[in-house]
Amino acid sequence: MATVGAAQVASLVVVNLQTSISWAVGYAVPLAAFALALAVYLAGTPLYRRAPPGGAALTRIARARPGPRIAAARRSVANCMLANRQ
Repeated sequence: MATVGAAQVASLVVVNLQTSISWAVGYAVPLAAFALALAVYLAGTPLYRRAPPGGAALTRIARARPGPRIAAARRSVANCMLANRQ
């Protein structure tokens, strides 16, 4: 939802700039925002962890045990089924 709202506000701002000032300014604002986003991304890239792949991803997923939330959901479904029988 926030992305949609931000896109709508940005569109309104850009259209207002293009109609009231000039098309060049209307295109310069998104260009500056994109350049800033690219600079932040490139500055943060060295901080990402890069782990070498350790085996197949599907085997790690298959070995994962159901967590407490899944167990709680199963108990809840079982309790609802028992309550509906009575």
